[in-house]
Amino acid sequence: MSDRIEAAVSRYRSELDARRTYTALETAQEGISLLDENGEFTYVNQVYADNYGYEREEMLGRHWETIYPDDETDQVHEEILPEVHEAGHWRGQTTGLRADGTTFPEQHSLTETEDGGLVCVVRDISERKERERDLELFQTLIDHSTDSVFVFDPGTGDVLDVNDTACRKLDYSREGLLDRSVIDFQDDLSDPAEWRSFVDDLRAEGRTTFDGIHRRRDGTTFPVEVNATYVELDRGYVLAMARDVTDRRRRERRLRESEQRHRTLAEHFPNGLVTLFDHDLEYTLAAGQGFADIPVEPADLEGESFYDVWPAALCDALEPAVLGTLEGEERSVDVSYAGREWVLHAVPITDDRGDVFAGMTMAQDITERKEYQRRLEETIDRLEESNERLEQFAYAASHDLQEPLRMVSSYLQLIESRYGDALDADGEEFLEYAIDGADRMREMIDALLTYSRVETRGDPLEPVDLEAVLADVREDLRLPIAESDAAVTVDSLPRVRGDASQLRQVFQNLLSNAIEYSGDDPPRIHVAAERESDDRADGPRDPGRWVVSVSDEGMGIESADQERIFEVFERLHSREEYDGTGIGLALCQRIVERHDGEIRVESTPGEGSTFSVVLPAADE
Repeated sequence: MSDRIEAAVSRYRSELDARRTYTALETAQEGISLLDENGEFTYVNQVYADNYGYEREEMLGRHWETIYPDDETDQVHEEILPEVHEAGHWRGQTTGLRADGTTFPEQHSLTETEDGGLVCVVRDISERKERERDLELFQTLIDHSTDSVFVFDPGTGDVLDVNDTACRKLDYSREGLLDRSVIDFQDDLSDPAEWRSFVDDLRAEGRTTFDGIHRRRDGTTFPVEVNATYVELDRGYVLAMARDVTDRRRRERRLRESEQRHRTLAEHFPNGLVTLFDHDLEYTLAAGQGFADIPVEPADLEGESFYDVWPAALCDALEPAVLGTLEGEERSVDVSYAGREWVLHAVPITDDRGDVFAGMTMAQDITERKEYQRRLEETIDRLEESNERLEQFAYAASHDLQEPLRMVSSYLQLIESRYGDALDADGEEFLEYAIDGADRMREMIDALLTYSRVETRGDPLEPVDLEAVLADVREDLRLPIAESDAAVTVDSLPRVRGDASQLRQVFQNLLSNAIEYSGDDPPRIHVAAERESDDRADGPRDPGRWVVSVSDEGMGIESADQERIFEVFERLHSREEYDGTGIGLALCQRIVERHDGEIRVESTPGEGSTFSVVLPAADE
């Protein structure tokens, strides 16, 4: 009887263990399955079936290869199953294949049974993998941040985590920083008591921003802007992000220095106003001595809007120039304000990168300049009127004065022809002087008329071939050249911009003088040309001009007389010695000046003279 009872009790216990095992399998959060020695499913719980997207009955009798991608079955056969058979178990990650063809990552555990089958335990780790990827991405982003990121223990200030930027900025390895505390590199929290006080305030406020100083491993420091947050997770943490503001502080310092320089210059800006304004057209600086002449003070502008300071009409006139500066443009505008005339220059202010960050205006009081310009224009008008009257006078002189001169000359010649035989020697001499004086008066009047009409009666300036001009001059002077046995040599001459007729007068006068004032020896005259250099002692010159020189070996001119010879009616020699009206070189000078050129002389008495005529080159 007792044997039957013990057998019954044994069966009951076995059934109870089986029910408990079944219940455990069915209620497990992992997917559990049993495989026979052929690798076919003999049991799957609901979680296992759900993982692979099958009904439980569909999986029974299927081979395990059904739930693995083709590219992983070889790995199971070649690597995983041999290890299970050898060690009795295997644990690792594999890829599951669902019924719909999608895959998912799984944590897999295999245990071999006594009959050669397998117990499989599977957990879908898709969410964990996703979290790991997110965490990895977050860590990558943090490491690539330009800011240093720290996680501190609120109690001790120990570094719990850092990003790569923090390591690079402080010149520590990650392990080196993880062995440190905040007080090792944060100069303004260099005492444990200061850190505790900081954390208490941070816990109360939740977050804070402050300027601090970070100390590198070598002891050098740099300024930072710190954003700190108290974070409560499984425990409390202090998250801090520190931005290196060395460059910003340097820019701010330069900006302050620049603003100070601008202010100093502006305050001493003579007879005008200087203002600086931002992109909101709000004035940040106003100064200048010109504020003494207008009804506003610098303090009335600074901190105020452009539109709130000036009258509407003045704003309308200035607005295009002011707004243009913020677009990088420079503009100028003339305006009237407070009974004064002003010219305002508006310019953009840029930073090191060339970006416009402000605008500047400089207003100059030009009231007196405008008045001076008006008076100057009136003077010019009067001079033009005077020149017109002078020309009218010269015409009258040539016409009205020469008529009685012709009459005097005619009657003197008549007296000479009819009564010359009746005159004694003195009478003949007196008559000759009278006739010569009348002729000289006529020549002087003609020369003065030519001199007065250089500006008004000349031809338009155009390209002129100086070689052709000199050829004509030599032809005109053929007789005096032959009579004096003169030798005239001419180099290659350029084309200049001028009046051919007037230039012919110039060079004919210069060659005539060189022949006449040659002294006792036959004249030796040379004409040459060269481009004007830009390194003359009296300042830079326009390289687009030619210097044409007429050189002789004649009498020369004393240095004291070299300026005087260009004055009207100035003569260095008496008429009895040399002919001439005394107006030739003055006429040359006026003609050359009309050509925007100049004439000058270099001479040594007894050795000769060189007259240099500077003329603008003709356009190529």
